[in-house]
Amino acid sequence: MYRLFNDNWQFCFKRIGEKPADSDYKPVNIPHDWQIYSTLDLYSTGDGFYRKRFTVNDHEGFVYTLRFEGVYMDSEIYLNGEKIFEWKYGYTTFDVPLDGLCDGENEIIVRVRYQSPNSRWYSGAGIYRNIWLRKTGESYILADGTYVVSHPDGDGWHTEIDTEISALTFGSVRHTLLDGDGKAVASSEAGFKKDTQKVSQCFKIAHPHLWSVDDPYLYTLRTELIINGECADVRQERIGYRIIRFDSAKGFFLNGENIKLNGACMHHDLGALGSAVSRAATKRQLVILKDMGVNAIRTSHNPPSVEFMELCDEMGILVDSEGFDMWELKKNDYDYHRFFPEWHERDTRSWIRRDRNHPSVIMWSIGNEIYDTHASPRGTEITKELAECVRIDDYKNAHPVTIGSNYMRWEPAQNGAKYLDVIGYNYSEDAYDEHHQKHPEWIIYGSETASTVQSRGVYHFPARVFTTNYDDGQCSSLLNCATGWGAPSPEYNITEDRNRKFSLGQFIWTGFDYIGEPTPYHSKNSFFGHIDTAGFPKDTYYAYKAEWNKNAEPFVHLFPYWDFNEGQLVDIFAFSNCARTELFVNGKSMGCFEHNHESGKELTGRWQVPYHKGYIKAVGYDENGAKLCEHIRKSFGDPAEIILKADKTVLNANGEDMAFIEVSAADNDGSTVENARNRINVEVSGAGRLLGMDNGDSTDYEQYKTNSRRLYSGKLLIMVGVRKEAGDIKIKVSSPGLSEKEISLKCVPAEAAEGISCIDDYIRAESKPDISVRKIELAVSNQLITPENRTATVGIKLLPENTLFTAEDVCFKAVTDSGVETNLLDIERDGLSAVLKPRGDGAYRLRAYCKNGTVVEEVISEIEMENSGFGPASFDPYSAVICASVASNAGELTSNMEGGVLTEHGDTSVRFDCVDFGSIGSDEITIGIYTYNEGRIPVDLYVDGKHLQVLTFQAKNEWNVYKYNTFRLPEKLKGVHKLEFMIHEQLRFKGFRFHLPRRLGEEISALENDGIYGDSFNIGSEMIEHIGNNVTLSFGGIDLSGGANAVEITGRTHNRHDTLHLRFASGEMNAVEFEHSEDIVTQRFDIETIKGIKDLQLVFLPGSDFDLKSLRFVRN
Repeated sequence: MYRLFNDNWQFCFKRIGEKPADSDYKPVNIPHDWQIYSTLDLYSTGDGFYRKRFTVNDHEGFVYTLRFEGVYMDSEIYLNGEKIFEWKYGYTTFDVPLDGLCDGENEIIVRVRYQSPNSRWYSGAGIYRNIWLRKTGESYILADGTYVVSHPDGDGWHTEIDTEISALTFGSVRHTLLDGDGKAVASSEAGFKKDTQKVSQCFKIAHPHLWSVDDPYLYTLRTELIINGECADVRQERIGYRIIRFDSAKGFFLNGENIKLNGACMHHDLGALGSAVSRAATKRQLVILKDMGVNAIRTSHNPPSVEFMELCDEMGILVDSEGFDMWELKKNDYDYHRFFPEWHERDTRSWIRRDRNHPSVIMWSIGNEIYDTHASPRGTEITKELAECVRIDDYKNAHPVTIGSNYMRWEPAQNGAKYLDVIGYNYSEDAYDEHHQKHPEWIIYGSETASTVQSRGVYHFPARVFTTNYDDGQCSSLLNCATGWGAPSPEYNITEDRNRKFSLGQFIWTGFDYIGEPTPYHSKNSFFGHIDTAGFPKDTYYAYKAEWNKNAEPFVHLFPYWDFNEGQLVDIFAFSNCARTELFVNGKSMGCFEHNHESGKELTGRWQVPYHKGYIKAVGYDENGAKLCEHIRKSFGDPAEIILKADKTVLNANGEDMAFIEVSAADNDGSTVENARNRINVEVSGAGRLLGMDNGDSTDYEQYKTNSRRLYSGKLLIMVGVRKEAGDIKIKVSSPGLSEKEISLKCVPAEAAEGISCIDDYIRAESKPDISVRKIELAVSNQLITPENRTATVGIKLLPENTLFTAEDVCFKAVTDSGVETNLLDIERDGLSAVLKPRGDGAYRLRAYCKNGTVVEEVISEIEMENSGFGPASFDPYSAVICASVASNAGELTSNMEGGVLTEHGDTSVRFDCVDFGSIGSDEITIGIYTYNEGRIPVDLYVDGKHLQVLTFQAKNEWNVYKYNTFRLPEKLKGVHKLEFMIHEQLRFKGFRFHLPRRLGEEISALENDGIYGDSFNIGSEMIEHIGNNVTLSFGGIDLSGGANAVEITGRTHNRHDTLHLRFASGEMNAVEFEHSEDIVTQRFDIETIKGIKDLQLVFLPGSDFDLKSLRFVRN
């Protein structure tokens, strides 16, 4: 018999190797993820110690076992001071025999070691799944010891059951099948002899109620071990009757029905809860996914929780259960590759045995993007070995073996295909047709597709320009943000799979956002999901719902919200499952879009209109023109009221139930303020407890386990948990400048499982005044600047009007359509206004932004501008030159992360006009490239059309990080030139920077002066000698950006001392006295701090007699 064992644990965290003191331990809830309590340190290396003391009075004659459903990772178990067990993998279930128990008090300590980096995504750390204590007699059913397989047989279904037992004497195994009402509908009993290890039985059931995605009917199988006429052990599990078939030409069949796998990949974190398992939070995720039209989930990239599997059974969600993300070759220094050779057989056995009877499971995936399969023949050997390991415990081949491979294009991975039943392709849709023709027997599906990136409620205009370069650190939801390897849009992703009937379907990356892997920005969360970490759907959610959820009511989803600058061009989109959509702007029809859901490539209605306050409305029609539905978005004002919406009002007082409260804000007219950023403070009292808060914002590093967060794109989630006592739960919400709001939930009596833990553990935030900017309204005098109208003025207004931020918190810049700062404009600020002065011709976007006290441009407001009639603008090569900002052919290139461009597989030219090197010039260049290729990459550099040099780039790959190489050119470039970089393979090219020969910390030779004049001096081979009266040496363009506060002068004076003046063109002046020496020496002098690119005149006063070799500016 099992009982939950989650209560009365204590925890402490120590550096690796440190031993905890008794006073270090503090009470803790199990399941527990220690990393989620600090968003600024989500990957902290160290040892977590868990301790529990418990009493046993009858250990003689009984077998005690602890079951850990998941401990991340590298754990050791100690009983009464002695190490009794260890388990390495963080995702598989393991059972610990408690052979050293004694009567009286016993102590269990679990040491969990987390070394970073060990995962490509956020894993969490600790005992993050349930613990169970099992007590049996000396005869018992083995853990996960029943194996059930069923299949049609004539007028009924044949059910085969193998039961593994440990029995000291003879007895029998009895199986009883109960329907959904608890009524026995079939049974079987078979005797066994002493020392029998497995008992095989079967029974037949006539016309069972089949399990399907639309009708997930479950039976309960009760298995009893009978010894001497009494039940010595019992196990109950739910099973379902269904038949699955995989056809290489026609796809996937469930109970004879052809079904597309409309799947999503899912990591295991639960947003603000981290990796700590919660049935209620997991169910909420699955409900949201199912409403989107998802009918299958790939458990990327590890065995899931027990709760997840049970819920998929209950809800009719098919599961591609995955085992590993790496084998023998590492992806991170401390990942599972360290343990794979010794442990993979045990982990595979645990994974398969625990979940093999679930009707939701349709495939076992033995790995994801495994480099071993590409690197050497050893990968084929491991493929074969793992497939055999799976079939040891799924020995009746009830589920096919598969893999998720991004290497299936190449022969080494294809060599392992013969050991697999189904072939999964990651981001290789373009290979489907060729492989299907070449290998018609292969069963093909998209194990990982899409990887589109989007932030909820964020819109970067114009939609026609792809960009991942915005300084808000967010991804646009206008279908104009993409990765280099994934689908360019949900439309492409949906139709590429839909149109291939032989494909089983696909699993998009991902259903929900997850913590970690924040591509393309280096922030906290991923952007891949169509639902954010808080569980709020993004706009693209409705693109999939329109095509995948055939049971959905007619709907139109219209976006973006309607609150921009007057006259600003706004792209408008509509997703719908209707036949036709019509857009109205302030009552005027903008035209219709026909949705071809069966074979259309374009699934989205698109319009572009100038913004004017009012409303937009999309109307959905059927094939005959009858109106079915509509969606209206109105212009809105500042927040006037907090809105609270709970997903339920009645909860069970069982210690585990949860309520999810959505917080938003409405204006005086009751319209939702969709860009509100109000600070929300929460108090939970009564029969509930605060579990966490989340707004889905990847750039927001405020704590999850807290009672104060901001709205993001107008929304915030409050997670509230129950205790074990019934009563009312009061949730009081306040926000500076708004009236308090309160809701009450009822917690009714319910049976709480023994062993539940529900301690308050959130971190109380300090109260602070915070009224953030939600919008910057721009008003410009003219959007076209010409020689006849040489400037423009812009005024700003901050909203809400009671914001605590001021004009000093607002900055301006000119950016390209892809969001990268450009050199076309000088901006002169004057409080709430600015004057715009052109530097050259071109179109750009004037941006005003406010960081709201954060490190990113949190609120961005833009309007289209253009300069005409001024000629091309030159730019400075000594600052970082970003491709997307100034490349003359940037419009022909694909914008990519951090302002770089994605080149083609063949030759790609990246050109830059009007590069002004000035009179000093430079022959040293640094280029930035991100590529998977760690070999030598030639980049041809042309200057004014002539080939100058091959820049051979080479660097070690680091995920999503540009690397830089510096090169010396054969000549110094001076004046204005045209540069062209010819790149011969696909990579991400960020840009370049030339280096001034005169930089902070570098020696400047006297002979390299830009001009010398005066009464007397001699130019020698190594220095300028006998510098006399009123001699001045000029040195232009010294880069002192880092701040120089000292100068080192190398030379000698033939006088007792000489006075030298350092005069900068910007007005700074310092005088130094160089003391006599017989030899050339270096003397150091403190000066006032000088910053920036400076032109220097070194002046020698009358009477000087000085030999100057060099000078160097430094920072103390």
